[in-house]
Amino acid sequence: MKFVAVGDTHFGHRLGRPIDGRYPSEEAKFLAFQHAISHAEKIGADAVLHCGDVFDTPNPSPPIKKKAISLFERILERGMDLIVIPGNHDRSFYENNLLQFYYPNFHILNAVGRIDVGDVAIVGFPYTKQPETTLARAIRVAEESRKTTFIICHQIFRGATVGPQRFVFKDGLPLPKLPPHVPFIISGHIHRSQQLHHVLYTGSIERTGFPETIEPKGCLVIDTDRGSVKFKEVPTYPMKVVETDFESALSFEPDFGTYTLLRIVGKSLSDQDLTLLHHHLRQFPLLMYSPKTTGLPLEPLYANPPPFHPIMWEAY
Repeated sequence: MKFVAVGDTHFGHRLGRPIDGRYPSEEAKFLAFQHAISHAEKIGADAVLHCGDVFDTPNPSPPIKKKAISLFERILERGMDLIVIPGNHDRSFYENNLLQFYYPNFHILNAVGRIDVGDVAIVGFPYTKQPETTLARAIRVAEESRKTTFIICHQIFRGATVGPQRFVFKDGLPLPKLPPHVPFIISGHIHRSQQLHHVLYTGSIERTGFPETIEPKGCLVIDTDRGSVKFKEVPTYPMKVVETDFESALSFEPDFGTYTLLRIVGKSLSDQDLTLLHHHLRQFPLLMYSPKTTGLPLEPLYANPPPFHPIMWEAY
């Protein structure tokens, strides 16, 4: 059987200022998800697993909801199961909706639960502030299954890393011991796709901020016949970080179709410096700059980014 796992789609996320009333970052999230769906269709996936933070806010606008539902219907009408767990941006709960009534292959896990898809069981639970207790309950539910079982969640596990500074989460869930028929946990919440032994992070489907420029974006493809999980990269909206000195920043002009962060390094800026910067850079809606306060000299962060290791998990 084949599964495609995604996470942190953050539909409705806005970055920068609008262009002609539209935010490119909003459309980019939907396009990236469409690429993941297209790949699921291409490989004949049995199900799509969403590991939380479907929307960027718990109350998305009607147009954002409508676009998301149309993509969900595309999955469901192809006969694939769609299993969704709420993330922290979703306030850990989804209200009942008409999709559940029209499509028996649509499943929302607002609490610890199990969904069987063929000869595979999916056990999942929403984001919670009591993760150890909830994960222990999910493992007990998984133990009751005699099938190959995946656990999906939206949590932080100790040792996860993010950003160009290689920040390591020291708090969070310890890596648990799993039953033999549970090969791994798939989690959302951390936007960098990575592997912590038997915990596999999908990563966000698109970038939500400049620290994510250092890593590809995509989904996980699970093949139970081959006993494998592989990272599948998807196209994303152009985004880059430029680190420069103050004098060069005053004449900098970005690519108009690229989200750009201009970092002024090596100088503590004055109020007059910031006024000059703002006067020049405000004309570019997809450009952000840093610092925006005085007395805060920046050091280069992006000259030596940590390597990205795409997941290639093998059972044997």
